[in-house]
Amino acid sequence: MRHIEDLRDIYSGEEIWVVGCGPSIGDFPKGFFDDKIFIGLNEAYLLFPNCTFNCSIHGHIWDDVKQNHPALLEKLILCYPQFTDELAKTHKAWQGSNEKYAHDWRLNWIEDCGDKPIYMKWYDSHPFPPIDEIKKRLKIVVESIVNKVPTIYPSLNTVSHAGIQAAMILGARKITLAGCDEASSKDGTHTYVEIFNSFPPEWNAKNEVAAGLLASERQGNMGSWYIRARYGTRCLVEVFGSYGFDIQKYFIGEGYRRIV
Repeated sequence: MRHIEDLRDIYSGEEIWVVGCGPSIGDFPKGFFDDKIFIGLNEAYLLFPNCTFNCSIHGHIWDDVKQNHPALLEKLILCYPQFTDELAKTHKAWQGSNEKYAHDWRLNWIEDCGDKPIYMKWYDSHPFPPIDEIKKRLKIVVESIVNKVPTIYPSLNTVSHAGIQAAMILGARKITLAGCDEASSKDGTHTYVEIFNSFPPEWNAKNEVAAGLLASERQGNMGSWYIRARYGTRCLVEVFGSYGFDIQKYFIGEGYRRIV
């Protein structure tokens, strides 16, 4: 098995882009990222197949890549959950049962992924712990990355946080987010609609995770998720920025935008 730490510093000193599927990604020309080092998030590989890497926390991504995009396997960063006694006690969604959590969220797919992908130890802080606890955990993570010590990498309601930390491990000090809007467009739709429609109909019919996300986007029911994700991003940028990591967003027509 390959782990994200096996690729440590291969892009030392480079700018690495983390590319999501938010509404603003539709403003980017198709060839915009071709000369860039970039990590796509979840279904972004369908929009930008020339990604340097693609990072996901969802089993349905693995299903599609394995069946329809096997050339992407060696570029796929798969975040797999790390269940600890501490998290099992504090994470309400787990209800003290790691197996139940893995089953309900389709996170037990990891054993079927073989040795081609790149694995990244991960956990999702949801619901949020107190802000002091968030910053304490993030400080442990950034110090582990700086000191080149493997750890467990948290996300706070968005896979972009895993992508940012992967970019840091790969050696980037400047990390630029594109399409990581943490917001829907004004009519409640999302680039995810375009992505969903690119899958074969028979695949979508059995993909409850993707269908649920799409329905939530169309109904405008993702507001609380976006608020938590934005809050988590600000905490992450604040803590990681104090260690010299420059994390900003980028928008066509505007350029770089500071997050904090």
